[in-house]
Amino acid sequence: MLAAPAAGLVLARPDAILGDPPATPATSSHLDVCDLSFLIPPGPLSISLSKEKPGEFLPILSRRLFDMFVDFRQKGHPKVANLYESMVITAVRFDPCGPRYPENYDIKDTLCTQPNLRLIAQPVVDGRPTTAALHMVFALGVKTDQAPEAIFKGIGFDPGVRDGAVAELKRMKARNLERGVSTAGVPVDVHPAFAGKTLDGPAAAGFVADLERFIRKYALESSYFVTAIMYTVDPSSTPDAKALEGKERWEWEKAFVVRFGKDGKPLPAPVLMLAPVPGIADGGKPLTFQNFTADSDRRAGATLSARPSLEHGTIKNIDLLKLLDDRSPANPADLQTGVDISDLLENPTMAAVQTEDCVSCHLTTPGRTFALAHASAANVKRSLRFAFDAKAAGLVDSLGPDAEEAASASGYHVMSLAFFKGKPSISQRTVFETLQAAHLINRNYP
Repeated sequence: MLAAPAAGLVLARPDAILGDPPATPATSSHLDVCDLSFLIPPGPLSISLSKEKPGEFLPILSRRLFDMFVDFRQKGHPKVANLYESMVITAVRFDPCGPRYPENYDIKDTLCTQPNLRLIAQPVVDGRPTTAALHMVFALGVKTDQAPEAIFKGIGFDPGVRDGAVAELKRMKARNLERGVSTAGVPVDVHPAFAGKTLDGPAAAGFVADLERFIRKYALESSYFVTAIMYTVDPSSTPDAKALEGKERWEWEKAFVVRFGKDGKPLPAPVLMLAPVPGIADGGKPLTFQNFTADSDRRAGATLSARPSLEHGTIKNIDLLKLLDDRSPANPADLQTGVDISDLLENPTMAAVQTEDCVSCHLTTPGRTFALAHASAANVKRSLRFAFDAKAAGLVDSLGPDAEEAASASGYHVMSLAFFKGKPSISQRTVFETLQAAHLINRNYP
């Protein structure tokens, strides 16, 4: 494990970072989905991944660890000289439980020992985010200076850290209301502090200042424990650049932040270790990456680096391909099978994203949304869709209009909570997981 100064600056008063926020008591009003999962448009208020302030705070992610994302740099951005400095936070997710929620939504259940804060960072090049994302997961109250098996069991978990984070989120919501910004009834989308395309107005500035204090208090490199990346492969980084003419290839990788060697002894500093993608292999050898290639900006030419082998009873992950054809499936049985696997993969009570392959997770929403929008779907059943009474819980379970439009448009939108070619790209799975998060908080933190 890194020494404290290198792993994440420990201050005597962490809440003093960037100055104290206004004194606002925690509110009893419930949290909405957009309080927990939201997008931040890149602009003059962007929160930098690399920014540091000597004596006060370190970068959110050190250059040393960032440089370990070799493929992200060399295959995704070989021509970007200042890639590290270009990374900004474009999305935030808060998960008070994870990875699975108890049926009774009791926060004291042993399942609720892996709360985390997730940050999605994207490079901004020539004023626009690239089709790439670094997904970082930071533990909240979970000891990371132990073996992964112990982390996943929640050994040594301190719920007080989560309690403090939830209280601060409630105060942030209250301060937003004081600024005239309400998240009530807002879907998972661009945070309403940026309503009206105002990227640097007083409401947006106040919200971002609060958010950066929150991030720098809880997203410490010492609590960084698992990560994922995706990027568009630059044709110049491939052996045959012409093979990608008129096409786009997206690639995914997952990794653990490892703090112990194989001998069980602490490493001098954490390192990233790529993890095999579940259900993905070549000649029986597990792969640590997965890619998807298709024609640019149209639903055509879809190919995978390796077909997923995972099965869920009578349907398989490979059935998702029935929704990725050039046209909507002509065979009603194919359409139903494809919709079934997409609904199952988006259902957090039936499939865990930690044990699924990347392409299946990232293409469920755009695959199904496009197919149902362009097919005669009157007889399609949705028996595997996540059953959650969002209305009774006072929450919103739909995609925002921009994300819905993007998912049903031509071309494959492959990001789950990020900006894809300048537009919000959000998966239904992200919305469903956020419903669980908001519902659990509202039940247990009245």
